[in-house]
Amino acid sequence: MENGHEQADPLLLEFLDLETSRDRIEFLLRHKEDLSEHTIGSMAASLDMVLDEDNELFDGYEQLLRGLRLHGRFETDRFR
Repeated sequence: MENGHEQADPLLLEFLDLETSRDRIEFLLRHKEDLSEHTIGSMAASLDMVLDEDNELFDGYEQLLRGLRLHGRFETDRFR
């Protein structure tokens, strides 16, 4: 914290600027080792995803990646 204010996570800000699920998936794959559970939770929340913290098969990263892949199936390019 600097001057009593939390600094925004630059990885989260970069993720929030991405427009498509494909871009977000590529971002996650590129930055897997750099992401904290807190950042992953914030990313999921920004997409209205709820991560199952009790899921022993998939950690938050895997759950977010799976959710984005599912969401990407329904995205269209017709408005771009």
